[in-house]
Amino acid sequence: MYYDSEEEVRLAQGEVHYGQKVRRLSHGNLRRYPEILNPNGHKVGGSGVSRAHHLDHIIPISTCWEYQVPEVSASDVRNLQVIPWFVNLSRGSGIRLEQLVGWPYPRKKRAGR
Repeated sequence: MYYDSEEEVRLAQGEVHYGQKVRRLSHGNLRRYPEILNPNGHKVGGSGVSRAHHLDHIIPISTCWEYQVPEVSASDVRNLQVIPWFVNLSRGSGIRLEQLVGWPYPRKKRAGR
């Protein structure tokens, strides 16, 4: 990625560090408060893993960064939820949930087509 100024580089690095700290604090809250955030004991894992869930930020980290929300508030239990990975991906990427049906495996073609 190319930046026009040292200020842009500094801001980009600041955003990366902010996101890392928020994620670290968020996962700490998941471990600390599983009865609130994950009462059904869903497996938290990677995208595409069967029955895996993600720890999701209701107000995205990027929005919290933009509005200078303190890391502790961005990672607060009230801003977190455990949701299926495919729902999480569909929310942030602009992909509709219907487009993820069957992912990551291609649909089987019927005979005669």
